[in-house]
Amino acid sequence: MNFSQESEQFPKDIPETVPDSFAQQLKEQHFGNRTVHEEEFLEYEEDSRANDKDTTDVYDIVDSIVPRYDNPMEPALTFRVIVLGTLTVVILGICNSIFSLRTNLFTVNKYFILVVTYPIGNFMYWSLSTRTYTVPYFKWTFTLNPGPFSFKEQALIYICAQVGANPPYAAYNIIAQKFLLGQDISLFWCIAFGIVTQIVGYGISGLCRKFLVRPAGMIWPRQLAAIATLKSLHKSVLVSTAEEDDHAAQRKADATEDNRKMRFFWICALGMCIYQVIPGIVAPLLSAVSLMCYFGPFNQRVRMLGSPIQGVGLASLSFDWSIIGQFGPIITPLSGVVNQAFGSWLFVWFIVPILWINNSFGSDQILGTSPVQGPNGTNQFPLGQALNTASLFNKDGLAISPMSLVASVNNTLVLNSTAYAANKPMFITTYNAVHILAMFITFSAALSHAVLWNGKDILHRISRAMKDLDTDDIHAQLIDQYKEVPDSWYGVLLAGSTIAMFAICTWGGFALPWWGVVLAIGMVCATIVPFGIIEGVTGQRVATNVESELIFGFILPGRIIENMTFKTISYVGTQQALGFLEDLKLGHFVKIPPRTIFGVQIAATVISGVVDILVMTNIYARIGSSLNITSPAGAIWGGIGSAEFFGSGSAYSFCFWGFAIGLVAPIIPYILHSWFPKVGWHLVNVPLISWMFEQVGSVRSDLITPLLVGWFVNGFIKKRWFLWWQRFAFVMSSAFDFGSGVGIVLCLLVYLIAPSFRMPVWAMNPTDGDGCTAPALVGARLLSALQYPVIADCDEVFNYWEPTHFLLYGAGFRTWEYAPEYNIRSWLYAGIHALLGWAAIPFVGVDEKISVFFAIRAMFAVFSAFAEYRLLSETRKWYGRTVSNWLLLFLLFAPGMTAASTAYLPSSFSMYFITLAFANSLNPTPSLVRTTSVVGLACCSVVVGWPFSGAAVIPFAVQDLLLQSGAPNGCSRFARFRVSLMVGIFVGGGLLAIAAVIDRIFYGFWSVVPVNIVLYNVFSGEGQGPDIFGTEPWNFYLINGFLNFNIAFIAALLSFPILIISRSSLPQPTALVSLNLMPVYLWLAIFSAQPHKEERFLFVIYPLVAFTAAVATDRTLTISTSVLHHFHNKAAGSQKHGKKRKQKSKPRSPVVLILLVSSVFVALSTSRLAAMVTNYGGPLYIWRYLGRHIMTPKQEVVCVGAEWHRFTSHFFVPANVSVEFVESGFHGLLPAKFKKSDEGAKPLWMRTREASSAGTNAQNRWDPERVVDASLCDYLVDSSNRNEYGSNLQRYWQQKGWEVVECSQTLDAGSTRGIIGRAFWAPDSVLPFVGGDFRQWADVCLLKRR
Repeated sequence: MNFSQESEQFPKDIPETVPDSFAQQLKEQHFGNRTVHEEEFLEYEEDSRANDKDTTDVYDIVDSIVPRYDNPMEPALTFRVIVLGTLTVVILGICNSIFSLRTNLFTVNKYFILVVTYPIGNFMYWSLSTRTYTVPYFKWTFTLNPGPFSFKEQALIYICAQVGANPPYAAYNIIAQKFLLGQDISLFWCIAFGIVTQIVGYGISGLCRKFLVRPAGMIWPRQLAAIATLKSLHKSVLVSTAEEDDHAAQRKADATEDNRKMRFFWICALGMCIYQVIPGIVAPLLSAVSLMCYFGPFNQRVRMLGSPIQGVGLASLSFDWSIIGQFGPIITPLSGVVNQAFGSWLFVWFIVPILWINNSFGSDQILGTSPVQGPNGTNQFPLGQALNTASLFNKDGLAISPMSLVASVNNTLVLNSTAYAANKPMFITTYNAVHILAMFITFSAALSHAVLWNGKDILHRISRAMKDLDTDDIHAQLIDQYKEVPDSWYGVLLAGSTIAMFAICTWGGFALPWWGVVLAIGMVCATIVPFGIIEGVTGQRVATNVESELIFGFILPGRIIENMTFKTISYVGTQQALGFLEDLKLGHFVKIPPRTIFGVQIAATVISGVVDILVMTNIYARIGSSLNITSPAGAIWGGIGSAEFFGSGSAYSFCFWGFAIGLVAPIIPYILHSWFPKVGWHLVNVPLISWMFEQVGSVRSDLITPLLVGWFVNGFIKKRWFLWWQRFAFVMSSAFDFGSGVGIVLCLLVYLIAPSFRMPVWAMNPTDGDGCTAPALVGARLLSALQYPVIADCDEVFNYWEPTHFLLYGAGFRTWEYAPEYNIRSWLYAGIHALLGWAAIPFVGVDEKISVFFAIRAMFAVFSAFAEYRLLSETRKWYGRTVSNWLLLFLLFAPGMTAASTAYLPSSFSMYFITLAFANSLNPTPSLVRTTSVVGLACCSVVVGWPFSGAAVIPFAVQDLLLQSGAPNGCSRFARFRVSLMVGIFVGGGLLAIAAVIDRIFYGFWSVVPVNIVLYNVFSGEGQGPDIFGTEPWNFYLINGFLNFNIAFIAALLSFPILIISRSSLPQPTALVSLNLMPVYLWLAIFSAQPHKEERFLFVIYPLVAFTAAVATDRTLTISTSVLHHFHNKAAGSQKHGKKRKQKSKPRSPVVLILLVSSVFVALSTSRLAAMVTNYGGPLYIWRYLGRHIMTPKQEVVCVGAEWHRFTSHFFVPANVSVEFVESGFHGLLPAKFKKSDEGAKPLWMRTREASSAGTNAQNRWDPERVVDASLCDYLVDSSNRNEYGSNLQRYWQQKGWEVVECSQTLDAGSTRGIIGRAFWAPDSVLPFVGGDFRQWADVCLLKRR
């Protein structure tokens, strides 16, 4: 969950150019006898407008939705309205105030209030007393329950929701001044500013209501959707008394339907609330999945454009409803979603990248490149460049704080001319500049769009309004039954709020002079009528926030606070005036007494202002330091000034062309529509296209998924299941918004209650949020390659990473296995991977050794993912979808697969090929193709990888050559044997020949290394070979299997007994299934009998363990289903008194058991992965830190003591730094170094032929020549682990003469009692209750000589 925001523009009202959905019940003369969704109404309205029909059609549409009658006795302002309206304002205010501080704007949709308050209002009707109460002395009477929950009551509650749905814009002004610019403003003045800025708009709009509300032509289309929803909820009571008896059955049916909707609402809301915690805390990567980063991780430009957080999120996806839902993909008609998506793609994915790549503003790619703010500095720009940020940059491309350009003069903040002169010219990012350009386009396009498409209609309705305001309008006649609000009330409201604003700006710290207040209010007065007419006719709202900053920036440059205050008054005044007029029109249509609406709106505004200001200031005061909000808007528009920053000669003067573009752009679809009226050009909405929707700095993973959701719901589902869509689409959208909002609040509470809580870093919770900072590739395997920070086996480093580094860079350590006298490691295996690293160098640079390291691991991940995909595909084909689904679950979450898939070990290499061979062997039909592929892949595994991996294909050999008889096309057993022999000779022999030639080059003599490996491990004799390394008890593999597969490993071990029990329902013959399960049993039997045991020896069969476990789990569920079905039928068998026997029910899967197994497996796997990362990720962090930060031109020495076995290879060591070992208490054989070339004259293969030192041996005997004295070391990596090598540990980190550069925690496994604390992650407070002990930690430190 990310509550950070980096934007110069705080969240603002999004133009709702299309009403929200669920508008129904249009007149039968237009749509027949079926109920119609709002989207169809909008499309009808668009068609009417495009075809230039008479405006009476519009009035007919209004009449089909708005009731043409009124019941003056129907209650409006009641106790229920006061309670529910107040709660609505408070709850929405609190929630949306919190959400407004998030990176991406999210609000709880006000329409969900209609769904939620309806049953609550009815409950209050059923439960409250109908008694009448009298107020003493005043003789006022009232009742808590005036009757059924009415149409007007819920309309008033909805008006309260509209007031409280968005926090007052003044709150962002207050936060900027109080917390970012450091002004001391009292809470009283803050609240007063928040309330009065809204009241100003109310006074102005009230004086204009006769022109903008009363005329029938001003329909304010967005309110028709709310009225249609209200009618759908109250349709059973919107009938006359005479008709009441006839509608009793209908009311009963409506009540049943309402109950279904509410049940559906709460189910969806609860599900979304629970799910929101996953992207909010557990797996934040779901919020921003960067596909570009996965396919182009080594190209800086691709990473910048693909990152949703740092760049523009090109081709990024989001699975977080708080991001998806901000588009309103369900409640917005599909045409509106398409306009929004197309516009965002055009500006964010096309225009911004082109301008940025070409440095169109002169410094685009320089910004954010300073090492001080990059990944090695403050990490403000983790990718080393700045694009999606609102920060202000100086002439050197360094992001600076707006405070550095501010000076305090006469209790106000002005531009510091000296500081500005030292930093100018100032720059903003390409993204920010295009965002401003788009805002200018939107402003003028809204005016042009309205004139072109609705100009005649607007003029027609204005002329009607001027001639006769309400004579022919039934709604105006009905509303005249109630007392109107006198104009004097609105005049007093405007005058009082203006005087109050003078006081607030003079004494409250907002600094705007009196003439600035007058000018701001004058702008509202000048724009309210034309903007109100446009919105009243078309539903298109024109935003003026950037234009307000621009105008005052020209008038009074150098004044920051004044500019911000002017913008707030003028912008909020206009927006609140339009919102007030919209609410007045709603009250006009539903016949709510005008004075009641007046009082409700004023009260709701005051409550909302108080609550929202208190919440936002308190939240920011508590966690504001972690929000990283910057506010350069004031410095740009108010401090530097519009003329200086955007005027002639400025790099950003191009932005002013936005006004011209906006005026011209709507003409294009208008003309095309006139030429091609049936094509659909009337659906192109330029203002909506040019609105970039989210503020600068938001996570841009929101541009694909909302469109997919909109198409699926409003396209596919609407077409296939129209009735379901009509009943539940709006309900589902509101439930998702509500549930997501509650989930976000729960996540926030977690961080407020436990500020130090952080979810452990794992595959779905990377350190950079979108997986772009560290290179990443597709899928969980690629995430494990780049984010899994554990190299568990030192053989992986010294036997494979170091020789590969030697081949690429000419330096590295060498183990005794590579000594010519032993030669049990083939250079073919290391050479293949060196070629992979060599292929990656052009993309990452020859000096980026760490990137080469991760590139090679990423290639492992790709190949592993491909092999696993083949296994999944063949499993689905031959064992069914259920087994395949279980296999997918086990492969994705098993910690063993995370480690094995990207390990640089022959056993992992063999795992890839054995998995492919096993997948091909699942085809039960014998064929020469199957035999050829399996044998060929096995030969690759045996010769290039690990010779002992051939044991995994023994069951296939038995199946193919002994059990299965002849097959069609002459595929006899003899033919298959002959093919196997030929493939073995040609593939296996060919690979052996290649390996022999390569080893001849590097060793200087002919050698068959795979044979040497077998001879050494099997025929070395007593006291030789593997018996002196890594000997473990018989149950070693059982323990490791459980740690890496938990309950799935248990299922795999029990697979054969389970198979015997359920053999009657197998999809294939029992013998074939048994042979498919046999590799796991055979492997465990062979290797458990050997004294030398290591976890990596199991890697070969890890995918097969997952397959075996999947089959066992499926069979177990089949048995459970049969048993439950048997007892169910037995209980429901014969009936008493000779009744007929009930028909047997169809067996159903035990859902509870499925959920239990899945949950336990995922929970244990996640805990294990989290433990590996948090407990053992420290060494890789230290070496990675060394590789990135120790940049020195001279030769230096880094020494390793007790941490020698956790050395992560020379890939993490700069080229001019050498690594040496120092005495640490370990007295086994340390690795030696490959011989150095004399002035680079000798080629690599000549240096590998040279004899090793005299101390080289195969018995793990200590060689003192392989350590150096600590006095030769410039840096030292050491550990405070208390149990490493017992009492012989030399603690260099405690000695004088060393200073700590960086440290990272690692688990002190020897001091942590209990397997739970070492092997699984759990809170320390829980460990004693699950058989563990509190973890003991050690520090792995990089030390530097003083």
